[in-house]
Amino acid sequence: MLPKLHTTRTRQYLKNRLNVTPGTEAGKLSAEHVAAIAAYEAADTRAFDDTTHLLRLMDLLPLPGEEGGEGTRFWMSFSSVGGEHGAAFLPANARGNVLDALGGNGNPLAMRWLYVLGNMTGPERTATADLIGQALARRMHLHTDRDPYLGRLWLDDTEATSWRITARSVEDPDFRDDEERQQQFARAWRNA
Repeated sequence: MLPKLHTTRTRQYLKNRLNVTPGTEAGKLSAEHVAAIAAYEAADTRAFDDTTHLLRLMDLLPLPGEEGGEGTRFWMSFSSVGGEHGAAFLPANARGNVLDALGGNGNPLAMRWLYVLGNMTGPERTATADLIGQALARRMHLHTDRDPYLGRLWLDDTEATSWRITARSVEDPDFRDDEERQQQFARAWRNA
């Protein structure tokens, strides 16, 4: 499951910074242009990878709306054990953020996860890890009914991935295009 790439930013970068259109023939590009495009795409890959990973983590859990109702029961249980803010992940409440992530914008979904996980008490987090561990044990065909350790790993990975997505989107999401900010940053570190 992959989100869509953000081609609008790439096109703006090519046009504004390199004076190249996406349709420009490769033979007309200098080595410097090719290197700049490759560097830009490599830097953008992290945001794409983290959003993909967050969606993959969610795909390990029972899917809401599946026939048989396991997904619906799972997400209702998550809402119950997740504490005061667990209802944020009822499918009707999270649907828009999940669809945004599939469209390439993982920040709203990441913010939702950070909000819910950050507001859980220790016992709520333990209960959530147990619930997720049950789902993962079934999904991975383990010889146990539950594995709270896998649930804790899942929660920690989801939280860390959400943090990376969120931290990357703070204020200027494309630091590379802001020369003034780059100069201010370099100046501050030179003067430190």
